[in-house]
Amino acid sequence: MYTKLLIIPCSQSKKGGNSAIAARSIDEFISPESSELLRSARRSAFQRSQTRLDMDSDAIPALFRYSGNMWSVEGFREAIQGALSDGLHVLVESGGYGLIRVEEGIHEYEASINRTAPIWRHVFPLVLTDYISRNGINSIFVAGSGQYLQILRKKNWWGGRECRWFVARMSGDGNRYRVVPRAIGCAVRDLILSRFSTASSWLTN
Repeated sequence: MYTKLLIIPCSQSKKGGNSAIAARSIDEFISPESSELLRSARRSAFQRSQTRLDMDSDAIPALFRYSGNMWSVEGFREAIQGALSDGLHVLVESGGYGLIRVEEGIHEYEASINRTAPIWRHVFPLVLTDYISRNGINSIFVAGSGQYLQILRKKNWWGGRECRWFVARMSGDGNRYRVVPRAIGCAVRDLILSRFSTASSWLTN
């Protein structure tokens, strides 16, 4: 499992609390050049209108900071936390921070991916190419919807590696802002708990 990478979206709601994991930064897994690229892009993202970063707030690992519908799916956090112990790489795609480890400490912030996409669509491929190369990743799983997936599919950063996608779409009745994130959360949780045996139901490029 050490050679697998999972990429998931952030959430607008960030009312998380106490963390039960040690914080780790993406900087530990990428080159100094990629780290500087991320830092510069983050500064640009938070300079955009209608964005906010509260540096006075506590830095809480993303796994416990985010509190939206995907993150609130029963067993979701526990599945990810267990997989991290086994060596799974998990990155979060954030409108403000760009790419972060799911254990990474982050402050309270507001930054819609729709506002910052022009920044990240050029940065993500470079950082991800570096990440998967440096960490020996050979299987990649990406879950999301809308703009989050559009940015990641702009360029082929995965090369010839296996890359599978869970594309959440609204079907039937209900609130799409609840139904779609929960579908992503359930798919990710089930993928991990099955030890990736359900991967065949995820799309390939």
